[in-house]
Amino acid sequence: MSQQNRLNDELLVLRCQEGDAEAFELLVGRWQGRLWRHAWRLTGDENAAWDAVQETWVGISRGIVRRADAAAFPAWAYQNRSDSGSMSFTRLRKPLCSGCRSSAGRGLAVTASAVGAAGGEGTFSSRKRGQ
Repeated sequence: MSQQNRLNDELLVLRCQEGDAEAFELLVGRWQGRLWRHAWRLTGDENAAWDAVQETWVGISRGIVRRADAAAFPAWAYQNRSDSGSMSFTRLRKPLCSGCRSSAGRGLAVTASAVGAAGGEGTFSSRKRGQ
């Protein structure tokens, strides 16, 4: 990852810590693919990987305001677990078999409002883009 990308991520994390919902959506856009690929490598199952990523974003939304070091976001994002600890990437590892993977792609649009509905602490403003 380039220095510029790291700085952009840090700025987005700082904005998220101030309650900026748009910054959270931008952070999701920048990290969703990376986290899904990481989860898929660990789980070996497309659906389990999407579930793990969703749980990861819920955990991130709950804890991002308490993170002191915005520069540590990448490591924290890969290690993040939900508050219950029931959905960590490493606990979801499944054996690979020829029929395990679905050929249909499934994308999730994670937004601050979706995370709030999933039990987030509501740390993000309800401000819409362009306002």
